Amino acid sequence: MSFLGDLIEFLRRHRDPAPAPPPVAPSLPGGYTEMQQALLVVHNQARAARGLPPLAPDPRLCAAAQGHADRMAAAGTLAHQLPGEPDPFARMRDAGYAYMWAGENIADGQLDAPTVVEDWLDDPPHAANVLGHYTHLGAGLAAAADGTLYWCCDYGRPAS
Repeated sequence: MSFLGDLIEFLRRHRDPAPAPPPVAPSLPGGYTEMQQALLVVHNQARAARGLPPLAPDPRLCAAAQGHADRMAAAGTLAHQLPGEPDPFARMRDAGYAYMWAGENIADGQLDAPTVVEDWLDDPPHAANVLGHYTHLGAGLAAAADGTLYWCCDYGRPAS
């Protein structure tokens, strides 16, 4: 064999093992998008690193969060309540989620789930939601006409 042939054979036998598969999210409701799954995984990684239980996805909270992300993107405005829109807690109730505790984080401009969650963890009021005594997460993401991404996560712990 030639030097090149020997080198190729050596590399085949000594290549790095296949990368580990990404963490598996809890069972997801139908229609849960890749981005929503990524937000759930990143939230749960941050919580696990602090010894906190994972959040489970909730389709009602997802509907509330996605609807709000869509409205923020359409308006090109970052706000917890846009003109003519119910507040976050009414949106969650209107989506059918009866909560004991609830919260909402919003953001704009971040390009991926790890960055937006990291930004929230760097701000105490937002970190309190990511790491709070919630059991469920609903996530939404929408792009404005100019390409800006608008993020919304709704957190909940159901009533009794």
